[in-house]
Amino acid sequence: MQKIYSYLTKSFRKNRGFLSYDKFNTIVKKYCDIDEDSFIIAELLKANGYPIEEKLNGYFFKPIFTSYKKQEYVVIDIETNGAKPKYAQVIEIGALKVRNGKL
Repeated sequence: MQKIYSYLTKSFRKNRGFLSYDKFNTIVKKYCDIDEDSFIIAELLKANGYPIEEKLNGYFFKPIFTSYKKQEYVVIDIETNGAKPKYAQVIEIGALKVRNGKL
């Protein structure tokens, strides 16, 4: 299934997040190892967490996107006294936690 995930994602990105039924069927027949109807393959992909929705006359790619301003992450800075790991040592570590754009 990894091959179909990869090729579908590339195709969705090239086509602004939309694939017609015909295009989807072509990709499924060419890259899927399972010999099933493309509707069943779409349902299997959805069941496995692949973010597609069926609308109008095809499929829309709906990945989850969260702005970095709404995410929580840590920025780390490591200082050493040289560039060669064999001879240098870590002399200082700094870390800042960012949550909702605030330190």
